[in-house]
Amino acid sequence: MGDSPIIGAGLYVDGAVGAATATGVGEEVIRVCGSFAVVDLMRRGAEPLDAIAEVLGRVEANRDGRDVDVSLLALRNDGAWAGMTLRAETNFQFAVVDSTGGRLMNGSVLPTR
Repeated sequence: MGDSPIIGAGLYVDGAVGAATATGVGEEVIRVCGSFAVVDLMRRGAEPLDAIAEVLGRVEANRDGRDVDVSLLALRNDGAWAGMTLRAETNFQFAVVDSTGGRLMNGSVLPTR
């Protein structure tokens, strides 16, 4: 159940562009086709963090007063990456491994609109 098995919601990969994945309330991610939307925005030139912010803004606009928790990660095919969450209290963390080694990162929080 949830967004993970639905292509474009919980995970979307396009080798020519990059990839995105989501965690949190899957139904909210499904409503905006979250992972696909992030990759599509990157295809159109958006930076990973800007693409995530746009999609989380769509989730926020659809929440209708409900308390929802959604976080997204994006990886562009040139190695640029970002992670962001809707809620500061989530303490959204993710691991990054690159040529400099591995490290734990704190995701950004969607700015109040």
